[in-house]
Amino acid sequence: MDEVVALPPITEVSTGESGVGGLAALYERCSLVISNDTGARHLAAAVGTPTAGLYWCGNLINAGPLTCSGHRPLISWTLTCPSCGTSGVDLTRRCPHDVSLVADIPVDEVVEQARALLDGEDVPETRP
Repeated sequence: MDEVVALPPITEVSTGESGVGGLAALYERCSLVISNDTGARHLAAAVGTPTAGLYWCGNLINAGPLTCSGHRPLISWTLTCPSCGTSGVDLTRRCPHDVSLVADIPVDEVVEQARALLDGEDVPETRP
């Protein structure tokens, strides 16, 4: 990335020692969480924090947010392994490569959605 994106200051996050409860408490204090489709993103959403989630199209169907109010799913339409071309939708066959299937989501798109959430677009007035 050639340019620095101007967003509000980021708070340093400690790693590894706080457990799920500590992570939930941290996320509850965040203005926004940007994450790939992980349990941590789901936890942030569960405590009412707006999220911008990076999803592979196949996972979005099963694990995406139920509403876009306060959450922005960003979708990768990559259907094959970028290294060998093995189908990502054929669950009977998995290739040996561990490459990202969401790397094609443009950074500019993530920043645009993050700014919209930080500006309060489609974010509920009260959080649980």
